[in-house]
Amino acid sequence: MWLVGSGLADWWRVDVQPKELDKLMQDSILIEQGDRPTGDLLASLFKEGAMDPTALVEHPCPPGKKDGSMRTNLLPFQKQGLAWMIKMEHPRLPASEEGAPVQLWRKKLDTKGDPFWHNIATDATQREKPVLKRGGVLADEMGKHPHLSIVSPAL
Repeated sequence: MWLVGSGLADWWRVDVQPKELDKLMQDSILIEQGDRPTGDLLASLFKEGAMDPTALVEHPCPPGKKDGSMRTNLLPFQKQGLAWMIKMEHPRLPASEEGAPVQLWRKKLDTKGDPFWHNIATDATQREKPVLKRGGVLADEMGKHPHLSIVSPAL
């Protein structure tokens, strides 16, 4: 397939044989009808064992008015963010095959029952335990006072 034109102001046209054009059209229809997430698109991002943000637990004793560390109390989603940030500072690999992946690493057992680690993003495998990174990205929307969430682990 070639794009043909004689200048920037010219209309571009595609030189294709009719049979190739039919094949391209059929391929584009198949792609259009292909696997597309249906329903809740956000939920489809969390299929592979990731955390469901709606299921995050709140921190049991967040800083606030009660302990005098802040002039306001954290809202429920901010308490969830605090608990998540603390969890991300101390990541742990899954203990079993049934555990959810952690930082894209899933524990598996070979045919002899020996453990190995599988990265679900790259499809790489390795015998030694992967080194996990600490921290994460808290992406609260504007107006949700993310600065309170960010400061709260230090209090």
